[in-house]
Amino acid sequence: MNKNYKRYTLLLLLFIPILFYVINKKRVEIISPEQALQIAKDAFNHVETSYIVHTPQKVTRLSHESLVYKGGISNATHEYEFTIDAYTGDMIETREIN
Repeated sequence: MNKNYKRYTLLLLLFIPILFYVINKKRVEIISPEQALQIAKDAFNHVETSYIVHTPQKVTRLSHESLVYKGGISNATHEYEFTIDAYTGDMIETREIN
C-alpha cells in the first residue's frame, strides 16, 4: 500500500505542473490578425471591402485589460467598425459608421 501511495503522489506531482503549463500556454496565445478579420467577415453578409490593424491594442473594459484587434468592413449599403478580442476571437463591439 505504501508503494502505491508514493507512486500516485509522484504522478500527481508531475501532472499538476504539466496541466498548469498547458492551461497558461493556451491563455497567452493570441489569434492572428488574419483570423480576426475572417471572424469579422463571417459575421457580416456580402462583404465588399475590409481592413484590420495588425497590431493588437490594449483596451480596458469593466476593469479588465485585454488585447483587441480593430478593423472595418463595408458592404453595398453600410460601413462598420469592429473590435475583436485577440485571445478568444470574440467580437466585442461593432459600430455602424455611415
